[in-house]
Amino acid sequence: MKIQTKISSLIFTLILVTGIVAITSSYIVSKQMIEDEIYHHLESTTISRAHHIETLLDEEAELVKTFATSKVFVEVFTTQNLTPAIQRIKTLINIHEVISRIRVLDKQGKVVVSSHSEINPIGNAEIFAYGKEGVYIRDIHISTITATKVMSVSAPILAKGEFAGIIIVNIEVEKELYEIISHKHGKTSEIYLINKDGYMMTPSRFIEDTFLKQKVDSSEAREGLGLSEEKHAVEPDSYENYRGELVIGTHRVIKGMDWCLLAEIDAEDAFAPVHQLVQLMTLFLIMLLGVSGIVAFFTAKNITRPIVRLHRRSEEIEKGNWDYQVTVDSQDEIGQFSRAFDSMTARLKNAQDKLLIYQDKLEIQVADRTSELSQRIQEIERQKIGMQNLALDLAKSNALLEAVIEQAPFAIQIGEGASEHWEIITANKEAQRITGATEEQQRG
Repeated sequence: MKIQTKISSLIFTLILVTGIVAITSSYIVSKQMIEDEIYHHLESTTISRAHHIETLLDEEAELVKTFATSKVFVEVFTTQNLTPAIQRIKTLINIHEVISRIRVLDKQGKVVVSSHSEINPIGNAEIFAYGKEGVYIRDIHISTITATKVMSVSAPILAKGEFAGIIIVNIEVEKELYEIISHKHGKTSEIYLINKDGYMMTPSRFIEDTFLKQKVDSSEAREGLGLSEEKHAVEPDSYENYRGELVIGTHRVIKGMDWCLLAEIDAEDAFAPVHQLVQLMTLFLIMLLGVSGIVAFFTAKNITRPIVRLHRRSEEIEKGNWDYQVTVDSQDEIGQFSRAFDSMTARLKNAQDKLLIYQDKLEIQVADRTSELSQRIQEIERQKIGMQNLALDLAKSNALLEAVIEQAPFAIQIGEGASEHWEIITANKEAQRITGATEEQQRG
């Protein structure tokens, strides 16, 4: 792989890894921050709305309690005069828009006075039983007379200090309570009330006709109703709501009632800003990778250009072109390397020139020595031939003398003549021996 490709790949990889780490870290941190913020917002919302509901319930309870102590309703049991009570009921309904029905019952639970003509005995109904003891608020339900969603509030009526009956006031929840709960912050956020059995008493933003029909069995609802052994988490947590959607939510129990107020928002909607942030960062990373790829390409090209030129010079030097120069004006390591390379090349060229001169001289010396050696060999060959000829002549002379001595053994007398002839023969043999030794040395 080329250095330019390696540098470009390295820069691209570093930016990619850094970008992925930055996006991942930003996603985790942003998600946690938004989750905490949403959770605290929902928590503060439920606290605020629960306080409003509790205040409303206290006000309604106090209002009905005031009605129960009214002289007009007390006289129903003391003077048996119903006309003032009927008139008073009509007036109260006209004054309070949220009141849809008022009834006064005696000790046996029989309706004595009512705002409507239908008079049905209540008997031992829950609201009557608890109403005898004090102010009691019944769960939200649909009135059988007005067909509206109401909560019934009852309070005891005392005549001469003794229990005489109760007053029951139906208060339409859609005119006040629902307005308190109404919450449309975000596309999927909602606040709703559930009763002790987990059924919705307020409408849903997403499902129609849920009143006392939609069962809420989420972990947050069970915890709010005291049906879960798990402790409430300090940090926000997500769970599936009654629609099967993953939500972030919290709850608040309504004091004095077995009601639970739930505030939720879909996790997808809650983390939409985080997803948008990730998308923007991913788009930015892609653009950054594109720009960095171009920059890395040209940067790597500028870095590798002098290296390529040095490579070309090395190839030229390999071909024998020692005069090829590399000019790199930069003051960085590559420039220093280029100048050192030029200096090294100059020294190598100088050394090569000296080597060529020495080689030429050596060749001359070798030629001279070779010529001299050739002449000496020729001289030795001539001497060898001469010695061989001399040896042959001496051998012939010795053979002739030996033949003469053998043919005339008695012709030679002992004395000076015989002695001379013997010396001649001995000298010839010695010369022959020396000649033979010389030839052996030459062959060796």
